[in-house]
Amino acid sequence: MPISNRAVLVCGGTGGIGRAIVRNLVGAGHRVVFSGRDAARGDALAAATGAGYIAHDPRENGAPVVRAAARQLGALDGLVLNAGTLVHSRLDATLPAQLRDTLHVNVTVPVTQAQTAAELMPRGGAIVAVASNAGHWGETEIGAYSVSKAALLAACRALAAQFGPLGVRVNTVSPGDTEPGMAPSQAEFGDEVFTALPPLGRLGRAEDTAAAVAFLLSDAADFATGADLLVDGGMHSALDAGRPR
Repeated sequence: MPISNRAVLVCGGTGGIGRAIVRNLVGAGHRVVFSGRDAARGDALAAATGAGYIAHDPRENGAPVVRAAARQLGALDGLVLNAGTLVHSRLDATLPAQLRDTLHVNVTVPVTQAQTAAELMPRGGAIVAVASNAGHWGETEIGAYSVSKAALLAACRALAAQFGPLGVRVNTVSPGDTEPGMAPSQAEFGDEVFTALPPLGRLGRAEDTAAAVAFLLSDAADFATGADLLVDGGMHSALDAGRPR
């Protein structure tokens, strides 16, 4: 497949990172359909970019969205799994129902969508899931989210092994703290505290994650599968080196 004009579905395209991914891919010449729960944002983004929009609550079965996008596009070469949810609580204060719902939205639904997409993709297809650097360690203030993203990372490695013989690649991108932040600690303490933490000295931008996703979808990454690309300004490396957070 050429590096542009791919048929790509972006799940979770109405939030900050999702919108940046849609804009990046459309700008690169891909044919894009995106899904999301925010109809007003979805309609506005579709009008601005020419991408197709499918309204979808990520708590619901995601397989029909994949099939609908493939019909709209006439093919399916790429899938971006960006929809997710976050509970603002420590794990010991998280209700069982909250943990179950977080795992459902952040793991079960995207895995189901990946399985559905792999059945429809030709050889050379690519799947990219947006995980989080919180999945690499236990982020105490968003415990259920950390658990779910760790599970998503493991699931995508398993899917990469499973889909490799089909010629379909599966990779992940793990952003760090990104403007605007999702976690309450970022809102409470302000960008100045978070900017001081990553070695590169600033918060991430949605466009940083979008560029990483676009790379992993492209022919430039055609021998990469089962990989995770950390886009966190060096935060993970700093923590590994013992730098306090």
